[in-house]
Amino acid sequence: MRITRGISRIRMKDKKRKEICHWDRSEIQRSIALLIVQAHNAKYVCKKCGRTAEDKSLLCKPVREKGSDGSLSNS
Repeated sequence: MRITRGISRIRMKDKKRKEICHWDRSEIQRSIALLIVQAHNAKYVCKKCGRTAEDKSLLCKPVREKGSDGSLSNS
């Protein structure tokens, strides 16, 4: 199964920009395809709740995933 970035770009234009950390259950259920794409292509982790996303603006406390030395870095 190939997941493309186009899906996340289209969905984000339709959806009001709100951190996924603050989504309620109904928002999660309506946007499950977006969450799958974001998790699959994740570059950032929320240091508050542990959610992951490709786009750091979707997380409330994003940190970049592993750097070259294996540590997390703030970006």
